[in-house]
Amino acid sequence: MAEPRTGVLCLAYGSPAGEAGIEPYFTNIRGGRPPSAEALEELTERYRAIGGSPLSEITNAQARALEARLGLPVFVGFKHAPPFIAEGAETARRAGIERLVGLPLAPHYARISLGGYQRALAEAWPGELVFVPGFHDHPAFIGAVRAILAEALEQFTPDRLFFTAHSLPERIIAEGDGYFDHLLESCRLVGEGMALPEWEFAFQSASKTGEPWLGPDLLDALERSGAKRVLVCPIGFVADHLEVLYDLDREARDFARERGIELRRTESFNSRPKFIAALAEVVRDALRQPSPSGLAPASPAQTVLLQRSRLAAPPGGIQPTTVLGALNGGAVAAAARSAVVTVRSGPDAGRRFALDTSPLYVGRSPDNGVVVSDPTTSRRHARFEKREGEFLVVDLGGSNGTLVDGARVVEKVLVTGSVVTMGQNEFEVTIT
Repeated sequence: MAEPRTGVLCLAYGSPAGEAGIEPYFTNIRGGRPPSAEALEELTERYRAIGGSPLSEITNAQARALEARLGLPVFVGFKHAPPFIAEGAETARRAGIERLVGLPLAPHYARISLGGYQRALAEAWPGELVFVPGFHDHPAFIGAVRAILAEALEQFTPDRLFFTAHSLPERIIAEGDGYFDHLLESCRLVGEGMALPEWEFAFQSASKTGEPWLGPDLLDALERSGAKRVLVCPIGFVADHLEVLYDLDREARDFARERGIELRRTESFNSRPKFIAALAEVVRDALRQPSPSGLAPASPAQTVLLQRSRLAAPPGGIQPTTVLGALNGGAVAAAARSAVVTVRSGPDAGRRFALDTSPLYVGRSPDNGVVVSDPTTSRRHARFEKREGEFLVVDLGGSNGTLVDGARVVEKVLVTGSVVTMGQNEFEVTIT
């Protein structure tokens, strides 16, 4: 049976076409509700300050480069600007495409963002659809991030490295969205393959919607860090646009300068060959992925979700959690049944809680499982969790980091006697 004629639809947020396009663009983002005159003027001033957003032009250049690399037709569809996703899908249909790969130009899946691309494309595409829900852990993407970091570190030696991504409403965590976890996993994977300065994760570009958004915010984290030479790597973005050219290059840099901080950032991917090669590998992997048997289509289109775990086991077949336990300096309890954590020092000293809920979040925000009063702890600082019989602590990008036995960690298997430090509080772990 002949292979269906295959094409790729690059999906992106979109940007306004000149000042005249800002109001309809903003109205579309707001679900059809026109912005206030004040909000519109503020956004217009931001676009003026950077000479307009180049995002649409860059996205089209990325699509052309990907087409040349893959040898397949590549189209473009935007979420909030023409050509919209449905228009891009229609262009592909008219070109004779039978199987379409939906490729969001964003590495990290969240239902509120990439999930919207997925739904729009599934409604618009009548044929076979392969949707790629991000590529945060793809080795080619991780390699491309390492490359831009290596270039920046050759020219600048920072005291602190900040990875950043677009903030989203805090409620997505309670809804079980993996966005934050995917971001931290990308950062950890990048750091496993190269020497990095001390680093932490922060969010940026939160919108003013009247509800809490994910933190810590980059500007707050910068001020608390004490660093004087800072490198920012916006790992959640793949192109220059307002959040990079204004929020980082103007707002964050001005904020840093006023506090005696020299701030630089890594170059954006845009159409860099190594990044285009990474996108090509992501698409090739998607097309090699077999469709799940018996998958009922969620729409007239057949949607194949490619969710992979790329945490490869080290030589000898040892699982990553075992390696983490060995590095922790003690044996990992293979069949740990319960754990208790005691705050042995700090503002919340004397408190004691069982890890009988997984995950168990710790921070100042009242919606955490463990709410602490320490002002140096982030609103959602870290979480304890039980995974395959082991207990772990996972840092969530708190500005002061999370330490286990004095060493800063992103994720660590815990043993009896482990001391976890978050801000001024020290938590001692007992596993039975």
